Amino acid sequence: MIQPRCGGMAKPGAELPGKLRRKTRDSHVLSPAQIGVHCHIHMKLHINGEERTFEFPPPFTLAILVESLGMKPDRVAVELNRDIVPRDRWADTTLNEGDKLEVVHFVGGGSPRVMLRR
Repeated sequence: MIQPRCGGMAKPGAELPGKLRRKTRDSHVLSPAQIGVHCHIHMKLHINGEERTFEFPPPFTLAILVESLGMKPDRVAVELNRDIVPRDRWADTTLNEGDKLEVVHFVGGGSPRVMLRR
């Protein structure tokens, strides 16, 4: 279950304290994030078969996940719920509670070929 945590408020949508409540000129109430109260969500994901919990402000995207894992995007391939996600869609791919990901990190290297003479 996604568990939001918003700058000291009990739940998202809860009434903001008076000093945090702001209205625009056309009487629209601004969201907590728009007035500086930052919400974070706790989300469980399955990465390479291991359940892990993350805490990030929404939206929690695939690009943010790869960055948080400390991986170089140009050396990673990601499968989300059995579908490979092209790198150019990572920033637009929002992750959801319980998603299953397979992350493959490509590693270069090895030794140069040595020709042996007999």
